[in-house]
Amino acid sequence: MSNQNLLSLLCALSLFWLPGAMAHDSDKEKQEAACERLDERIRKLESKRRGGYTASQGRRWKDQLRELELQRFRECR
Repeated sequence: MSNQNLLSLLCALSLFWLPGAMAHDSDKEKQEAACERLDERIRKLESKRRGGYTASQGRRWKDQLRELELQRFRECR
């Protein structure tokens, strides 16, 4: 195979490979951003729980925290 043909083949293959690789990076960045937002929600809820609250608020916040941590475990590994 000549250098010209090899170069053409490599260029053609890169056209198929690059969009998929770039989409993967974009998906990964979106997932990382979603995990950052989830971590921030957890931090805010933990901060609330360190302050004073009623028993019903404490139960509600504990349940919310458990759900957020489960979501983080499932989605952010």
